[in-house]
Amino acid sequence: MRNLPKLFAALLLIFFAAGNARAQLTLNIDSASEEIFFSGSDSGSPSQIGATTSYRLRWQFGLTTGIEPARIDIDTGFTFSTLPIAARLSSDSGEIGFVFIFAGDPGATSLTGNGARFSYASWPDANKAVLAALAGAGSMQVDEGSGTAPVQVNLITPPPQSVPTMSIWMLIALALGLASMAMPALDRYRRS
Repeated sequence: MRNLPKLFAALLLIFFAAGNARAQLTLNIDSASEEIFFSGSDSGSPSQIGATTSYRLRWQFGLTTGIEPARIDIDTGFTFSTLPIAARLSSDSGEIGFVFIFAGDPGATSLTGNGARFSYASWPDANKAVLAALAGAGSMQVDEGSGTAPVQVNLITPPPQSVPTMSIWMLIALALGLASMAMPALDRYRRS
């Protein structure tokens, strides 16, 4: 019984360490401003692209249709251990994904989202619908590369507009304040 606090502290430490053993990359979608940004981090090894000397890490959601393609260069949204030659988020009317392409084999590489925002406001409605579907799914799966985790997707929605309300105490305070201002005028009226 005396060791219960120590046991509880040890369990909390193990739980915290297990929960934070792997950082996770997050795609944040701000629906009010129609912007995306990345936070968190991940690391992994890119896959070779066919017989080329290029390698890539890629995450994807949905099925490619090739209709209404749209893209955003996202290289300034990350800090990399090995700088890629291209970093872009792209979408068509059926899929959305993002990719990092490297000129050679970088081996294990890490990337960290830095919060830089990118607008998708000019995207066609079909592409915005795919982005909304991705937000509903909550994650984007690894398509190419190894050692990385699925990317979490976080939808940021604007808070509901609230109508200012007065509590009963605010109304009482207002009434007392008005009454105290009216008392001297009432007193002057009585004396005249």
